[in-house]
Amino acid sequence: MSTKLEQQFNNNIVEEERANNRNNLFKKFKSSFPPKLQKQNLIFILFIYLIFLAQLISCYSLTVNRRHLRRAIEYQQNNNPIPRYQCPNGCRCVPDNKVNHLLSITCHWPYLKNSRIFNNFPKNGTKSLNIFCEKEEYIEDNILAIDGNFFGFDELRELKINNCRFTQLSAGVFEGLPKLRSLSIIGAKSLQRLEEDFFLRLTKLESLILSDSGLREFPLDGICSLQKLQVLDLSKNLLTSVRLGIFLPRPVHHPCQLINLIVLNIAENSIQIISEQDLLPFPALRLLNLFNNKLIEIESDAFQSGQVPQLQTLDLSSNQLNNLPKRLPEGLLHVDMSNNRFQLIPESIVELPGLVGVNLSGNSFNDEIDKITLKSSKLEQLDISWNKLHNLPIQFLSQSTNSLTALKLSGNLIKKLYSNQMQNFTSLKEASLFNFGARLFWRASVNLDLSSNKLTSLNIRTFEGLDKLERLLLFNNSIQNIHEEAFQELKNSLEYLNISHNLITKLPAAIGRLSRVETVDLSNNKISWVFI
Repeated sequence: MSTKLEQQFNNNIVEEERANNRNNLFKKFKSSFPPKLQKQNLIFILFIYLIFLAQLISCYSLTVNRRHLRRAIEYQQNNNPIPRYQCPNGCRCVPDNKVNHLLSITCHWPYLKNSRIFNNFPKNGTKSLNIFCEKEEYIEDNILAIDGNFFGFDELRELKINNCRFTQLSAGVFEGLPKLRSLSIIGAKSLQRLEEDFFLRLTKLESLILSDSGLREFPLDGICSLQKLQVLDLSKNLLTSVRLGIFLPRPVHHPCQLINLIVLNIAENSIQIISEQDLLPFPALRLLNLFNNKLIEIESDAFQSGQVPQLQTLDLSSNQLNNLPKRLPEGLLHVDMSNNRFQLIPESIVELPGLVGVNLSGNSFNDEIDKITLKSSKLEQLDISWNKLHNLPIQFLSQSTNSLTALKLSGNLIKKLYSNQMQNFTSLKEASLFNFGARLFWRASVNLDLSSNKLTSLNIRTFEGLDKLERLLLFNNSIQNIHEEAFQELKNSLEYLNISHNLITKLPAAIGRLSRVETVDLSNNKISWVFI
């Protein structure tokens, strides 16, 4: 008992000595400052302590935030199927502008040799894939000849394969692409045909391009499975029929109609005839492009019985046609018949009530055209260049004088323009380009084009009524004389005048009255003196 009391007593003595030492140390530290500064320094020390404490709290908070951020990233990676990637060799990877965790990838490779090119590919992260083959070699064991080589591209919406030479396209090569909506294969050259069930794996396609691939035929009824297809481009192939393998006539219980197809481009093929039922499978069609085929006939009932009732644009240019069916869809707005063998305007064109633009250039129309009148009062653009007209087709256009904004008459045999002849064409003004599929309806923006005719003079009031005309093309004629008031009606509107390649010997005074003109081309004339 006494021993425990002694130990406790000794411990108390030790604690008292330690307390005395701390007090003595504090007194020495305090005495080191002058009396007036002791209080101020205590406040300063307290301030430093508070700053140190705030930094500790900030570091702790940052550590916690980083921990939470790390956990969030780990969670996203664990719940997002898109792995981290390294852009494949020969490719350019760009984040999609709408879905930033998906990629648009463009690859330039020598050729598509085998499926190993996709071994290190970010398949689950690819939304759009555009492949260009730089070597024009035919590879037998290319990836397109084997089923399932694109399997795993679960997010792929758009696939383009350009300039890759191959002769076989496997029926199941695009199997396992649940989100594919657009497929484009251009430049295969020698594909020739598709396998029977090729389209069965592509039922969700909205756009299909198989261009410049050497296709000669389609599998029987194969295309019937593409019920969501809106755009079909089969240009630059060797197809001989618009039917595309669809069996006609069809049994009532098994129809085959692409009810959503609005654009069909079969330009530059080998089609000779459009028969009565060829267009039945395309009831919603709005644009049909048959440019540069070998068309010699369109059967009389090809557009009847309510076929393609919504058709608005029809391109028949660069064929061998000399007539059209008596009935065309009444909703047609734009028709291109250029570079055919027409001598007379087809009645079906004359009767179109809402025709807006028609290209009749490069045929054999003569002045007989002016014995009929186009019914459309909405015509805005007419190209009748490179025919055999000797006079302006005034009667032909009598219903369209107020609506016509562009008139192209170059390359005819017109010798003279009479006073007041065009006074009713009050709407001629700047014409705009408009598109027939992949081609332009007119090659340049013009108002009135009378180039490459046989004009010898321009008389007073020749252009009366054309007070909105901005561009006038008169080059490549035989013009010698221009009346000083020939351009009187154009003085406040004309901006461009081309009278080059004529026989003018002196600068026309009429040009000096054009207050708004910016460009006048008088090159290749015989001008020897000018008015000062």
